[in-house]
Amino acid sequence: RKKKNTKYQDDEGRMKAALDLLRSGRSFRKVFKLSGILIGVLHRHRANNKKGELTSQQGRPPVFHPNVEEMFASRLAVMARWGYSIEKYDLRLIAKAYADHRGLNLVRFKDNMPGKDWVETFLKLHKQVFLSDMLRT
Repeated sequence: RKKKNTKYQDDEGRMKAALDLLRSGRSFRKVFKLSGILIGVLHRHRANNKKGELTSQQGRPPVFHPNVEEMFASRLAVMARWGYSIEKYDLRLIAKAYADHRGLNLVRFKDNMPGKDWVETFLKLHKQVFLSDMLRT
């Protein structure tokens, strides 16, 4: 297993302090020297951060809104509690039916059908919902 590069992983406190220094009028170079956070990282966080909150996600935005994914996870947990066995293919069909019903054209999916990798990521992101439900039963 490849070890994560922790050299550039900044904690939220340091980043928030660095952004506060930038807002107070300090230069990027001065903030870099004080905090040790790279200038490019400071630029990215400041550009994505007009309201002052930290940007927690990078990369491509999720396909469905987080509220929709939470709804999927909670409904699947209820179905599991009731004794229905849901397979990964069933989850893909549920997501496709939701997108079709809403009239969404999800260009990332062929015919609005999520791939196996989407299901794996979905289950990994919402692991806590399923684990807490299993612990209750």
